[in-house]
Amino acid sequence: MMNVLRADMLKLKKSLALKVIFLISGAGAVLMLIVARLFGNGTLGMNAAGNASFLADPQMVALLGTVAAGMFLCGDFENKTVHDAVSGGIGRSQLVLGKALSYFLILFLLILPYFAVTITAFFIDSQYQLYIPSVFLTLICRESGNALTLYSVLKILGITAAVCVVYAGQLSICLPLAFIFRRPVPVIGIGYLVSMTCGMLQAGGNKVFKVFEKMISMTPFHFKNLTRLSMDAEPEMFLKSVGTGVGFTVLMILAAMLIFRRAEIK
Repeated sequence: MMNVLRADMLKLKKSLALKVIFLISGAGAVLMLIVARLFGNGTLGMNAAGNASFLADPQMVALLGTVAAGMFLCGDFENKTVHDAVSGGIGRSQLVLGKALSYFLILFLLILPYFAVTITAFFIDSQYQLYIPSVFLTLICRESGNALTLYSVLKILGITAAVCVVYAGQLSICLPLAFIFRRPVPVIGIGYLVSMTCGMLQAGGNKVFKVFEKMISMTPFHFKNLTRLSMDAEPEMFLKSVGTGVGFTVLMILAAMLIFRRAEIK
């Protein structure tokens, strides 16, 4: 597994695609802050909130995360890297675990800009408008202009870590998809569709969601796994969010291992 991780880290370090994805995430985070300010001072009408929602982390991480899965996980099948690793003696389960850890590192890099703009908001005393359910945007709206203390930094770091686990849980569904299809298009399409469908089902108290609410509440796709993460949240709230994220991620990794163990490599 360590050999897989070292090889992936070297590849990602030189990857132009990863740099582009990271820059897109950074631009989205900065624009989210700007748009929230424009909404807050009335320069921009709330009728533009639908389009602006794609700048916030729930949409941006879901989209870029699935794209990253298609490019980096499926790309290793297309360039025969996976085939060479297996023929070189690396166990299939170890390979899956190594790829999963590398993928989660990419997701962390995508979330990092949103953490950075949240910290920046402490130094900008301005009025922001919460226009989409987002942990980072909520923190910006509530904490902008407040004094940045060691406690607040540690709290935001804890929240960011929990958010990373939840998003990793949501996007871990791309792992078994990558080992099933081995092509970017179906992995990106299905992975993003699942994220968006779960989000739409919960919007506005959808009746369909109420039927499956108990089942969805046990997964990282449930809105509350993110919305309950705040500066005044109790420790058990973090444990619930992290628990669902870790549990779902483990299931997806095991599913990917099972699929790859039975798959033929040509």
